[in-house]
Amino acid sequence: MNTQSFVENDDTDCPQNFQDYLTGFFEMRKLRLLNAELNNPTSNQKQNKTKLLPTKKDYVYQKIMPGYHVGIDNIPKQLERITRNKGTNFNLLVAGQSGTGKTTLVNTLFGQTIINNQENESLTSCCGISKKKMIIEADDTQLNLTIIETPSYGNKTNNSMSWIPLVNYVDEQIRSYIFQEEQPYREHLQDNRIHCCLYLLEPNLRKLNKLDLITMKELSKRVNLIPVINKVDILNPNMLKDLKIQVKYTLDNRGVSICQFLTEFNNENGVEFDDIRTQYPFGVISSDKQILNNSGKLVLGRKYKWGIIEVDNSEFSDFLKLKQFLINDYMVDLVKSTESYYESCRSELLQTRILKARDYSNYNAEEYDKQASSPLTPISIPPDSLEELKELDYDDIENNKLKNYKCYEIFNKKLMDKIYIDWSPEFMERQFLFKKKFNEIINLEEKKFFKWAQALKKKQTVLNKEITTMAKQVEFLEGECRNLERMVLVDKKGGFYSNNSSTTLVGFHFKR
Repeated sequence: MNTQSFVENDDTDCPQNFQDYLTGFFEMRKLRLLNAELNNPTSNQKQNKTKLLPTKKDYVYQKIMPGYHVGIDNIPKQLERITRNKGTNFNLLVAGQSGTGKTTLVNTLFGQTIINNQENESLTSCCGISKKKMIIEADDTQLNLTIIETPSYGNKTNNSMSWIPLVNYVDEQIRSYIFQEEQPYREHLQDNRIHCCLYLLEPNLRKLNKLDLITMKELSKRVNLIPVINKVDILNPNMLKDLKIQVKYTLDNRGVSICQFLTEFNNENGVEFDDIRTQYPFGVISSDKQILNNSGKLVLGRKYKWGIIEVDNSEFSDFLKLKQFLINDYMVDLVKSTESYYESCRSELLQTRILKARDYSNYNAEEYDKQASSPLTPISIPPDSLEELKELDYDDIENNKLKNYKCYEIFNKKLMDKIYIDWSPEFMERQFLFKKKFNEIINLEEKKFFKWAQALKKKQTVLNKEITTMAKQVEFLEGECRNLERMVLVDKKGGFYSNNSSTTLVGFHFKR
């Protein structure tokens, strides 16, 4: 099988200039921050001199003497007790196009029907993203589980921008948690940050759908992404092996990161982590129905005319490997790595708000009025608040201390949501389409005007010729009139005309 032709052809509903559009909130924000740093290098230099948090190098390593028991070895037990009582929050995004078996896979992972298709169908028409919260208890341990699904993903006629609502949802959960933490009462924070994403692919040997490729690439920048090929029971072992090679080759060459935050988290903590790189993509068989196997035992699986196939049969399915990786081995690490990613997002968002405050404080009256009266994203700041922003030190923001919170107060979630609209790829695509449509209308009107001008010019040429002809006729008639007047005057004095001839007004003679 040719790996070069495994990606779906460019004649899909995705535009060829797709990568020209900016691809999401955080990527666009980084570009703007980079431009701001290039325009203001002194700020970057001063901020680098400021050490905000201590590192491991700031601590002195001290070992307790042998034989003296401090009790710090009980800390893991204390954490285990807290986790048992409080439970662990885990938010799992199960994405993929409609019909890939997302709901069935979730039910198979937890061994019971926790989501049914009827619930998804009722949610599909309103938002396209379904969310269900549940508490799962096993062996005195509580798991606060949230499952987010995309039931109708990829069902549109034009799917060129179908990935944007899903990516925006992931970004919005990060931003929402940041603004929640700034509130005075934080006892009941709603943590909806996505800790992991299982992206389901069809067992298609011919091509990898371009919508799937773009979606995975954008999601891999924001969540721990795990590609899963579902329904592999329609493939024989050799076909499945070839498909895995093709998918892995394509994702590696298209820049799709697999569990990027989990890998970075483990590397930062000195743990060599390469499990996911050697195992993905997982090829699984999912079923939420129990059948009798050859040993007379009830198992999850599927029954066919030629026999039965068990979900947890490692010979045909990677389901046990996926379950081991996702739940048994790395669930807590997935949560912790998302926390680490969240902190970097929080830092960047706070800096973005300060930079926006600096931009607005540097606006003159004309620029500010233009921004405040924008028909798309009007943003206005009270005059008193604007004056306070102008007093801040933007070259070294650490000198402002608590005054920086004035920027955070002014550029709150409501105001920042308006700013994010300008950075949205969907908004930029609409701008592009509107400009394209406007240019088409202008070109059409210019063609009409050109044709009208040509017709008018042609008519003017004809009229000019008629005017010239009429002017010559008038000049000729004026001359005839002068000749006639002369002849009349001569006739009165003793004319010279003969009796057998007469003269017309135009000077022609004819026989009587």
